[in-house]
Order: sequence, then C-alpha cells, then structure tokens
Amino acid sequence: MRKLFPALLLALLLTACGAQQQPPAPAAPEPAQEAAAEEPKQEEPPKEEPKKEEPEKVKLDPDAILASLQAHESIVRADRIAEPQQYEGRMLVYSIRYAVDDCEVEGYVAVPAEVKPELAEGLPGLIYCRGGNRSFSPLEPLDLCRQAFGGYAVFGSQYRGNFGGTGKEDFGGDDVHDLTKLVDVALDMDFVTGEKVYLVGFSRGGMMAYRVCQDYGDKIQACAVNSGLADSYLMYETREQAMKDVYHQLVGGGPDELPEAFDRRSATHFADEINVPILIGQGTKDVRVVPQQAYDMADALKAAGKVEDVDYKLIIYEGAQHGLSGTTFMRDQLQWFSAHAE
Repeated sequence: MRKLFPALLLALLLTACGAQQQPPAPAAPEPAQEAAAEEPKQEEPPKEEPKKEEPEKVKLDPDAILASLQAHESIVRADRIAEPQQYEGRMLVYSIRYAVDDCEVEGYVAVPAEVKPELAEGLPGLIYCRGGNRSFSPLEPLDLCRQAFGGYAVFGSQYRGNFGGTGKEDFGGDDVHDLTKLVDVALDMDFVTGEKVYLVGFSRGGMMAYRVCQDYGDKIQACAVNSGLADSYLMYETREQAMKDVYHQLVGGGPDELPEAFDRRSATHFADEINVPILIGQGTKDVRVVPQQAYDMADALKAAGKVEDVDYKLIIYEGAQHGLSGTTFMRDQLQWFSAHAE
C-alpha cells in the first residue's frame, strides 16, 4: 500500500498540472464572398481630364498702335516710351498729348504686348482716373500697366494744367472733360473693341469716375472705385487744413461759399443719375478718404433704387489703408467687370 501511494499521488498531480487544456479548434473561415463584402469599397480614382493647351498668344504691333494714336484728330502728340521695369517686354506704353475744350492735356496709354488670339483684333478699353491733384500723386505708366495686365487697353490723364498741359485743373469741375474726351478717343482706336469702355477711379479719381458715370454713362460698361471720394462736404470736414486749401485753391472756396460746386463734386447728391454698375472698395484704416464715404455712397445708391450686387456692390477690406495694398481688390474688380461684360 505504501508503494502504491506515491504512484497514486504522482498520477493525481499529472492529471491536475500536466494535462493542459488544448486550445479550441479554429472556427471555420467565413465564405470568401461575405468577407469581401465587409471590406470598405475603394472608389476608382477619377479619370484625369486631358489638359487643354493654352493657345499661343499673339503679339500686337506697337507701330500700328502708335499710328492709330497719331491719326486721331484730338491727339496732338503720341510717342512710344519705355515700359516700367516690372513689365519689361510685357507692355506697350505711349505718352500722349490731346486737345480738350481749349486745353492740351498730358496722358498715357498702356496695352499688353501679347494677347489671347480672340483679343488680337481689339481689346476692351479702360479709362483710369488718377488720384491726387496737380503734382501730388501723379499718373504713372505703372498705374496703367497694372490695369492693362487684365487684358485692357488703358488710357489715363494727368488732368489739365499739369506736367506741361495747358489750362487749370479744377478738381472735379470742367476737368472731368479730360476723361470724357479719353472715352471718345479710346472708342475711336483701331485696337479697341466694343461700344463702351470700363472705368476705374482711385481716391480723388473716384469723384471723377462718378462724374463721368453721371455725364457719360451710356458709354461706360462698368465702373470700379477704390478708396474713392464720394462726398466733398465730408472730405472738407474730415481732412486737415492742407486738404481744405486744395478746395480753396482749385475749386475757389469752401462749402459755405460754394454749395453748388460742392454738390457737383459729391456723388452722394446725384446717385439717382448714375446708371452704371459700380463696385466700391474701401479699407477700414483709410485716413485720407474715410470709410464713411463708401458707406454713404452705397446708401445713396440703394436709396436711388439701385439693386445691391447687381447695380452696385460695396466691399470693405478690414485693416486696409488708402492704397488697398494686400487686398483682393484687383481680383474683385476683374470679377465685377467680367460679370458686367458686353
């Protein structure tokens, strides 16, 4: 019995410890079609559209453009000049002197050197209304080249009495004729197409552009005003003495002495006479033309029955100063003109 006890004990230990439970047999695999159905379905990559080759641009003839300018009865002199360095080889630039009323006025013309084939027979015309007055903030060829880069034939004026021109600038009076004359000149050019031109006004040029829209609206396709003077009363009130002096020197006095002259130079007073689609761009940090000018002009257009985003549009650029640098105004302008193209 003693001999059997160790053997019996060993057998019990082997049963408890040595005979480990075997893992369960693996489950039978799911049918292949069910497993496949559970995997996320991968979408086929989109088929790449064949890239459209851009048609080769057509070079414009600089001599033909010069000949067209020189042949116009209102142009006293036209010369080709060097383009700004930033646009070297990409622009054709001309200096012109033209007759308006009893004056001769200096100006510039800028045209892209190469254009898409569909523009080879003629570009849309654009009149650029400079800001400033007299020799302050004069018109530069660079101003016109920036506009021409969008595919326009651009014309700009220094206004009468400036840079060798005759007559006297009067800050939104008869010098508006210097721009309406350019409208007619542009539409007569062989290299300009269409029966209307586009209009851009910067700062003081905004006042001029509004006046052109008032007097010559049937020849303006669409207008863009950036940081534009819309109310001479407000300008006189909000600016320093130097700006008040401009009114006294060029217009002849202040609003108390010359209310009719100030009305004439305030588009907020004749918004009902403007029938041109107008884009208004304004920076909130502008201290030269305060933002209230833009708000008041938009309100005046609305009060005159104009439809927002159709007849006019106001875009406020947060933090932007007078020049709207760093904003999307140029792109917004091109989109506005495209939306109101012939």
